Amino acid sequence: MSKTNILLVDIGNTSTCVSVGSGRHISKVIRIDTARCDKHSVRKAILAASNGRDLSGGVLCSVVPDVCHLWIMEMTKSSGSEPLIVNHRLKLGLKLDYPKPATLGADRLANMCGAVVRHGFPVLVADFGTASTFDIVTSKGSFIGGVIAPGLNLMTDYMTERTALLPRIKLDTRVPSIGRKTEQAMQIGAIIGYRGLVREITEYLIRQNGLGPIKLVATGGLAGKVLKDLDIPYQIDQQLTLWGIYRIYQLNSEGLQRRY
Repeated sequence: MSKTNILLVDIGNTSTCVSVGSGRHISKVIRIDTARCDKHSVRKAILAASNGRDLSGGVLCSVVPDVCHLWIMEMTKSSGSEPLIVNHRLKLGLKLDYPKPATLGADRLANMCGAVVRHGFPVLVADFGTASTFDIVTSKGSFIGGVIAPGLNLMTDYMTERTALLPRIKLDTRVPSIGRKTEQAMQIGAIIGYRGLVREITEYLIRQNGLGPIKLVATGGLAGKVLKDLDIPYQIDQQLTLWGIYRIYQLNSEGLQRRY
């Protein structure tokens, strides 16, 4: 692995993560709200992530097209070259056995790449963010498809927005045995109900696709809350997406050197 400093940016619907990859290490992750990204906050995040190090390149993974131009502009200024944009046409370290790969989110591509390089395959990758995704890479190193479900916060926010009296609740892993007030009842419905969703989707995918023994890897900001006390052996890897982004850069770096 190269020991140059590569700026890594992962733009999600809720938050954006910024880090620097160098050799076999990824620096401390800087997080900012995606909805509040402006020139000042983006520059501040890049400076904090780089921490005085010279940047020799960058790679951008985004599911929010509206803010990409700003990040591309600032990343180019910081590293001296336009960032690599994660997409299905790049070398990913796995095969895409999927009818329309152009429709795959960049975050799902990065997650699968990160899972393969850090955990091997076959692997089922679950990402618990604004939406929850479940993706499978087979024993042959092929992505064959997955599942997209509402994220935990989407479910609770929707109930609040679509009802007159239900309050907005703060999700907590301390779930009561019975709801003796509205917030407790909603807490049980959200956390316990969502664990049931995760269990059913995981077991369904393994059973219906005849996968047998398979590694279960989870990432995303809500992974800890969703998986706490769940009797399915997911291994949480909170840097999975960034490692996938970094690996995609490494796999395609030769082409970048020719380009720039």
